[in-house]
Amino acid sequence: MEKRSCDRVPITVQLSISELYKKDKPLSGVHDLNSPIQVVDISRAGFAFISECVLPVGYYFNANLGHESITQNEVLTVVKLVHCRAVDAEHYLYGCEFTTQPEDLTKLIDQLTD
Repeated sequence: MEKRSCDRVPITVQLSISELYKKDKPLSGVHDLNSPIQVVDISRAGFAFISECVLPVGYYFNANLGHESITQNEVLTVVKLVHCRAVDAEHYLYGCEFTTQPEDLTKLIDQLTD
């Protein structure tokens, strides 16, 4: 059984991915993903989401996370794609880790895990 350093909390938030990059080099052809993205859980370390898009592990993106319990409409943070597995023939489950953690995001996670 996998041992996680942080408890995961099921959550429904909006997520948009504008561009993937690695070491300040954008990945050509991946901009403004229009595919549905469903965030399934979140923790202090990162979050998981399901998408129809095939995305490269090891790349980073600026994540705009929106949730009704956040005072502002969205929280902007940088995350790294750390793993991927197929859920079915059309969907993939991705694990991401936060590389930055803005105060609004920390407050949201604290509220959800209390």
